[in-house]
Amino acid sequence: MTSFALRHCLRRSALDRIFQKTACLQPRGREPTLRPARLRMLGAVSGQRSVSEYSFLKQTEAQQLDADLMSPELGFSIDQLMELAGLSCASAIAAEYPASTHRDVVILAGPGNNGGDGLVCARHLHHFGYSVSVAYPKFRAENGLYAGLVTQLNGLGVRFVDVEEAIGAIPSAKVVVDAMFGFSFTGVPREPFSSLIGAMARAIQDDANASEAKKPFAVVAVDVPSGFHVEDGDVHGLYGDHHPHMLISLTAPKLCARTFRGELHYLGGRFVPPAIAAKYDLRLPMYPGSSQCVKIGGGKGDEASARERDKQDVRDIRKTYEPTITESLFDGRHADPFDLFARWFEEAKGTGMIEEPNAMAVTSVGPTGQPSTRYVLLRGFDAAGFTFFTNYDSRKGRHFASNNKCAATFFWESLRSPGGTTEALGCTCWIRSCGASMRLISASSTLRGRNPLFGSRMIWGVAWIQRVTMSSTR
Repeated sequence: MTSFALRHCLRRSALDRIFQKTACLQPRGREPTLRPARLRMLGAVSGQRSVSEYSFLKQTEAQQLDADLMSPELGFSIDQLMELAGLSCASAIAAEYPASTHRDVVILAGPGNNGGDGLVCARHLHHFGYSVSVAYPKFRAENGLYAGLVTQLNGLGVRFVDVEEAIGAIPSAKVVVDAMFGFSFTGVPREPFSSLIGAMARAIQDDANASEAKKPFAVVAVDVPSGFHVEDGDVHGLYGDHHPHMLISLTAPKLCARTFRGELHYLGGRFVPPAIAAKYDLRLPMYPGSSQCVKIGGGKGDEASARERDKQDVRDIRKTYEPTITESLFDGRHADPFDLFARWFEEAKGTGMIEEPNAMAVTSVGPTGQPSTRYVLLRGFDAAGFTFFTNYDSRKGRHFASNNKCAATFFWESLRSPGGTTEALGCTCWIRSCGASMRLISASSTLRGRNPLFGSRMIWGVAWIQRVTMSSTR
């Protein structure tokens, strides 16, 4: 008998159930830390950079870069680039404005390639669970590429609306996607697009000036906010004091992005070949994991926001979270905390934006009363508690031997509770558990037989956190 209480009722069959339940959470043989999103500069050193250090393209450079991609040497086709761009846009929108809270989307598609990006984005958003309507006033049926995109949307039942109906729908939509004009546009927008831009700009102003609790609403510009000069920004004053909420630059940001004053700036288009990066001396962020988009800035003009962050007082740094957790999980039917945790855990895995949803911070207390916290990976859970593996001779193992009180916290930034319900999870999903640890079984031979990652290492402790409570933290 060790210094931990031995759980006599845990037989091999129980251990088998643990491994069956956690088949998707394979042990790695060590306890990893929670990794931040990784950014690097192409051809430069690793590490996150200020957005002002990224490359910004002039209009002629953007046009030539597109032509180079479709050259015989690189072999891209226009429909392929359009598909990758539209998927990137849909992925960025889903990352910030999930369908659970921003389901109703209006796509404003222009006559050129930017409009085609919007049509592809509409298709992907439909598959992501959004209710999508498309305004496409200059549809050219004789163009086989655009005709095919429209046919695909019709086959999905996506609704097409005229300009007047789109203008009426903009204020009540949850997301408006501006895919009217891209980096080839010059001059001043003409009808019917000037009316659509005006309705969009008014909705942005109304949202910014709303004194009461704001409803979910966002305008997302694809590559270049429509009406912007590609290099100098809103020279015609179409948007006034408030720009669209999000800008999704494609391939590389255009020079006008330096003046962008919206809340969010993403980059999409994960396809830049090394030859293009070298020719245009592109400095671009690294995309995390398998993501098709990456957040690179936002706020009062990218350069201004970078300077302001540098001098920002730590006491003023705060992120406001919008809700994303399904409302039905707060209807009172899930009184058992582990049933509720299981549902939240499934949602966390399903976002695709949380690299390790099973990472949790575990705090132990040493013999002198000094607490110690580290990240471990959840390996199973049921009505008895949460399971993770550790070496009995590690610091936490020694702590648990002398004091079995412990606590664990899960933080899922992309999963948020509806309406900021502080009784449940607060403005973001932060689950806190506390109780006592219990050493269950010395199962080194069993684990080595099941997973060669363990080898001869003594990672065979199974600790449980009991008396679980779910509490909220802002």
